[in-house]
Amino acid sequence: MANDSDEVGLILAILTVLGGVYLCLSLLENQEKKRKKRAIKQHNKQLNKVKKRH
Repeated sequence: MANDSDEVGLILAILTVLGGVYLCLSLLENQEKKRKKRAIKQHNKQLNKVKKRH
């Protein structure tokens, strides 16, 4: 009986760690997407300024 509960505990621990890693990666990915969007917006603003001058 003790072995079974140890295995369950180990499996839960592994799942928890994997879940944490997944969350961290998805958060980093979201930040990267936001940064790219912001960069594209700023780039478009500069292009518009250049177009207005000509």
